Amino acid sequence: MKKKQYLILGAGRFGLSLAKTLVEMDQEVMLVDRDMERIQKASADIEYAVQGDIGNEDFLMEIGARNFDVVVISVGTDIETSVLVSLLLKEIGVKFLVSKAMSSLHAKALYRIGVDRVVFPEQEMGIRMAHNLVNDSVVDMLDFSLDYRVVEVKVPELWVGKTIGELDVRKNHNITVIARKNRDEIFMNIGAGSVFEPDDTILLLGHKEDVRKLVGE
Repeated sequence: MKKKQYLILGAGRFGLSLAKTLVEMDQEVMLVDRDMERIQKASADIEYAVQGDIGNEDFLMEIGARNFDVVVISVGTDIETSVLVSLLLKEIGVKFLVSKAMSSLHAKALYRIGVDRVVFPEQEMGIRMAHNLVNDSVVDMLDFSLDYRVVEVKVPELWVGKTIGELDVRKNHNITVIARKNRDEIFMNIGAGSVFEPDDTILLLGHKEDVRKLVGE
């Protein structure tokens, strides 16, 4: 796994959990928060935990925000700060910016600013759990954007033994098959001749409505 440098702005539950997980994955992480108490608690797990004003351009330049591979703004509950800091970071040339959002309107504002990816941690977890509870064919689910969704599902019974070409998945369902997994083996080069097997799980990308229709079938 290629090591990257991550700057996490905000040491709340989401930011701290993200930072800890990245450290466990042997990634380089700097965690920043205005609250010194949060930083002191985080420093036990995060080597580079820094107290500072994330809305201050001089401070962001001082810590070299533009040099990180990924910057994550995890202060979604403070919408004004989220939008202003996102704008500031894009202006100073951050490579890839991820921001937490609390609503679709908040997300639209962030995307218009130029944020590369918007996440809804609480909402996404609720969506995943609901789909897993209602439909046991759904293994996992992730909103790729406001309109598109990536979903991992058990291969539909009617697809077993057939090829992607025979099923014409893209034409009939407006869905793209990204990968196929059979037990521990993953197949990324999915072509028209790829045959679905009984133990497969498949990774699909499509518009949320198209994914909903397919999963519900």
